[in-house]
Amino acid sequence: STRLWREARGIERHYVAYRNHLYRTWALHLCQRYRTIAINKLALKRIAEAEEKVPRLREAAKYRQLASVSRLVSNLRHAAVKTGTEIVEIPLPTPALACAECGAVVAQNTGEVYLTCPNGHRWDQDENRGKILLRAVV
Repeated sequence: STRLWREARGIERHYVAYRNHLYRTWALHLCQRYRTIAINKLALKRIAEAEEKVPRLREAAKYRQLASVSRLVSNLRHAAVKTGTEIVEIPLPTPALACAECGAVVAQNTGEVYLTCPNGHRWDQDENRGKILLRAVV
């Protein structure tokens, strides 16, 4: 069991090193491509507390150690200084479940990928949030 534990730690270290390399590469690529990058201020503590309510978040929790949002943002900031890219942190001006088209608020988060507002607009939640962020920057 000691040997397996050592091998698992070695694989984890290899994975983390590769993840960090990818994050540095992505950050530099993004900063070279764009003059301004908008970052949404995420309420990570609130999201973690909501895990019990949303089944998809509970399922994703087991993979949390594989991705590090804070590490990616840190690499973005570092690359932005090197390339002269502006990083803009935007607090969300509207509720997370507001429709980007009409502003109507969906009653509850079902954990689904697509958002359907009461007025019939249907958006991927990430695309919806991106459109809301874009309006906040412009």
